[in-house]
Amino acid sequence: MSAFLHSNIASAQIISTYAGDTTAGYTGDGHQATDAQINRPSGVATDFTGNLYIVDSASNCVRKVDTAGIITTFAGTGTAGYNGDGIAATAAQLNNPSSVTTDRSGNVYICDHSNERIRKVDVHSIITTIFYDTTSIYGAQIIVINQAGTLYFSSAGRNIYKLVLGSPVLVAPGGTIAGTGVSLDLIGGLPFDSVGNLYMGNSEGSPGQILKLDTSGTLTVAVGAARLGLCENNVAASSAGLDNVTGIVMDDSGYTNYICKSH
Repeated sequence: MSAFLHSNIASAQIISTYAGDTTAGYTGDGHQATDAQINRPSGVATDFTGNLYIVDSASNCVRKVDTAGIITTFAGTGTAGYNGDGIAATAAQLNNPSSVTTDRSGNVYICDHSNERIRKVDVHSIITTIFYDTTSIYGAQIIVINQAGTLYFSSAGRNIYKLVLGSPVLVAPGGTIAGTGVSLDLIGGLPFDSVGNLYMGNSEGSPGQILKLDTSGTLTVAVGAARLGLCENNVAASSAGLDNVTGIVMDDSGYTNYICKSH
């Protein structure tokens, strides 16, 4: 089953299908997104005009849902591979893309995971590689961009890098965080708050927690006690036990109110 679900938390917590007909596949371009097949969606992003971009990982493409609810292929041909840059995004092959983000100028950035590339689709729909590495960094997994236009990405879900002039700078290394006993491993979600702090869900740490990388580069535990816990409610964030945090979202006030757990 493959679908992207939308929840209006502010009203009555009603959930509905935004894209996908619940059947895994790659069909429906030019039609309503709810009538289309998608296959293993792994990331979403919106632009400043209200379009939604969905990483259709198993279909090796990125799909776009416009404000009228029509879905099209934005990047990728549906066939896994790499056939070059400087061409139309819809003519370019992707290989198991994992994440997507947008900037304020209308550019779209894609983690082309199995091609070990970060790729940019400009406002003219031309795709280029802005970072490529097969040695020290393996497989960009999650990509985000802050208000200043600086890209951050996770490498195979473990290390966090900042991309500066095409060169990655390690800002949060995997392994045990000094003074916390928490192991940073398999990151789930990388949202920024309104002042530029970066949060990350620690998916396979023992226990899982939400970590905060502040603007000075200091990494601390933001949510979660040093113990496992399942579905604990009405407790202080610092006291809550978490396990396998796979995604987090910041609300408009800058709080990590919404946490996705797979256990």
